[in-house]
Amino acid sequence: MSDVCKAMFEARKGAFDVNTAMAKRLCEPAPRFYITPKHAAEVIYKITAEGEKALDKYRPLRKQMYLDLYSVYNDLRQKPKFEGVPIYKLAVYVVEQQAPQFYIDLWTAKNIIKRCSKR
Repeated sequence: MSDVCKAMFEARKGAFDVNTAMAKRLCEPAPRFYITPKHAAEVIYKITAEGEKALDKYRPLRKQMYLDLYSVYNDLRQKPKFEGVPIYKLAVYVVEQQAPQFYIDLWTAKNIIKRCSKR
């Protein structure tokens, strides 16, 4: 949550159109995937077993996050260091990798900022 607040505050600095600046920043890389390793492992297991159709019930941003997460998982799986490592253990490393974006919409980001401001 603090990463989102930090990114949004930086995006708003000096911006003429704050909403556009914030929306643009949400589509830029995030420090990590904001999902627990346990949940990441569950999603990876599902995609491995069922393919992309396992993600049909999710909204587009969530679906994209899981696809990107799975891609990072496959990339790490190719490295000798992670060969043979069980999914549930590898998921710890997967979620800590840089994510291509924040995977939240502007409305959600604004609500997170409100919560950060109240602290």
